[in-house]
Amino acid sequence: MAYPVCTPDATDVTTPAESDSIFCIQAEIRAIKEYMQTIGSAQIPTGTYVDYIGAEQPPGWLFANQEISRTDYADLFNLLGTSYGAGDGSTTFNLPNLLNSAGDSTIIDYTDLPISVIGNSIVQLPDGRLFIAGGKDESNVQYASTYFGTISGSGSTQTITWASGTAMPFAGFGQHCAVNSSGQVCLFGFNSLSTFLRGTISGTTISWTTVASAWPAGDNFHGVVGNSVDEILGFNISASAYAMNLVSGIATQLSTGLTDGVGERGVCNIASGFYVLAGGRVGTSTPSDKTYLAYRVSTNALVCIANTVLPTALKYVWMQAFLDGSFLAIGVDASEDVKIYRGTLTRLLAVTSPITWEDMTASLSSLVDSYYMRMAYCQLSSGAMLIGGGGSKYEVPKPAVKSYMPSRVIIKT
Repeated sequence: MAYPVCTPDATDVTTPAESDSIFCIQAEIRAIKEYMQTIGSAQIPTGTYVDYIGAEQPPGWLFANQEISRTDYADLFNLLGTSYGAGDGSTTFNLPNLLNSAGDSTIIDYTDLPISVIGNSIVQLPDGRLFIAGGKDESNVQYASTYFGTISGSGSTQTITWASGTAMPFAGFGQHCAVNSSGQVCLFGFNSLSTFLRGTISGTTISWTTVASAWPAGDNFHGVVGNSVDEILGFNISASAYAMNLVSGIATQLSTGLTDGVGERGVCNIASGFYVLAGGRVGTSTPSDKTYLAYRVSTNALVCIANTVLPTALKYVWMQAFLDGSFLAIGVDASEDVKIYRGTLTRLLAVTSPITWEDMTASLSSLVDSYYMRMAYCQLSSGAMLIGGGGSKYEVPKPAVKSYMPSRVIIKT
């Protein structure tokens, strides 16, 4: 590096030598900063990868596990070639599926729920508060209570302050909760009920409205996921799919081509109108290892294509997609022991792309405390998966609230 040449002029009586020296030092500092900014990134070799906790990829870096242009990222393509996937075979290629090294540091323990219940629901409201409703205890007593939770703090020291809300018109469990475009909470799929509840929130006061619903009665604990702001997609034990309108409260049955009658199936939306389905319960207790990629082709049709089966057949499956395109499936096996798998696709929007399943049971055991069944979960605005409630395999309720979000890996271009 060429430093600026700056010789103090002691003969200049209008500018003391000391001032000239200070000026020279400041000029050198500025030059060093500019130099570091100019070449700092260039000193990092193309293909270097590091853990990253930001939501947006920084300039000169790309998130791992994605398909990118061979032309736009020629240096990276020359280095990697098609070693991690050929993309579309001509214009794109795949970055490797690199997992972060953060491990359990991405798990946050919050303040427990006010009551210990299973089969409750939980969602994050537009104002950032959590909302929970319903559930049942180990004696099968059902609850109509609701609570609002305010998250405070940062990092691993976050806490939740809970406040009671207006109770639901009736007690229930197994329902699903969503928030529509008006910020109203929508509850449906109660055990043995087809009732659709819509609540308008003001502070902790809720004005409840009961809406006539076409959602099948008693279809609790089946996979439900948001497709858009005002629509929820769900599956029932007879392999039927329904699209629930969160404004009208009316569900439309979709044709799917599915023939396996599986309840409590896990579903997640990994892209707009593109889903992963996994596991579920066959009959009264037999778990399933079936998985599918699914996508909407019309307002009343959903195409489901069989994919890589789960390493272990699971029932009571909960799923969520993350910012890096991966997705988590949590369920219990035939012995009702918890299993956790992380799935990735080589090509995100290719329906023929196989799912790669990685066993995360050991590394994420503290997320579910060994045994969690019929827990409530939702996606936080940060992209993290939040779990609240649930119970042991003996249906003993637990009040714990935790969240998990994998750190992302970035690769230098």
